[in-house]
Amino acid sequence: MTTISVSALSADQRSLPTFRCNIDKQIEILKAVVIFHDKNKVPASYKDIAPIADLDPTIVSGTLGFWKDIGILQGETGKYQPSNTLIEVIRQLTWRNEEGAWRIFREAISNAWFFAHLTMAFQIRKEMTPEELISSLGKAAGLIDRDKNTTTSLRNLVALTEIAHVLVRDSNGNFTMSSELTSTKQQTLTVDVQKSIVLVRVGGEVFAINAESLKEFVKSNGKAVDPNQQILV
Repeated sequence: MTTISVSALSADQRSLPTFRCNIDKQIEILKAVVIFHDKNKVPASYKDIAPIADLDPTIVSGTLGFWKDIGILQGETGKYQPSNTLIEVIRQLTWRNEEGAWRIFREAISNAWFFAHLTMAFQIRKEMTPEELISSLGKAAGLIDRDKNTTTSLRNLVALTEIAHVLVRDSNGNFTMSSELTSTKQQTLTVDVQKSIVLVRVGGEVFAINAESLKEFVKSNGKAVDPNQQILV
């Protein structure tokens, strides 16, 4: 195993283990959601979950919203219940089958906006520093303000993708896409620049994108490739 000197890492890279701990706490919260629902058969509020997870209610409140946004929790009006995927993931984790649990999770997020963006971004670039990755995700999410809460959420998202083996960190602290996920054949998107709007299908969703903006994004972030290669742009 390669040993990395803490002093050799940037401040941004040194902060990642802390956010990994936050993710571990969030997974405990998800387990608590499953436990509550299994026992009571009704959606739970953050106040219901906090004592089960043995965490401050304010921490639980923000976490539940995060997981609902990426489709792992379901609910409305402040009440949450586990998706079938979450129930199965927690079951696998309980029986210490982490590989199986995160495989199920990766399949469940295959249509999530951040998964689609990461697939695209790492087709253009082989690797990214933590700071570059956070910036890329923030732009993809359409976030304007980069305040403390926004940055923390994005860092947690990066930590989540790492623990789920979507992204892999190398010995320098940079991220690459898992080879398991990049081995799938990609398709080329051909854009008619004469049209003002381009329709892009990502999973089961269709997005309308300004053709000029898409062209500028590709030119500024992409690189020329052999035309016989297939790349998602």
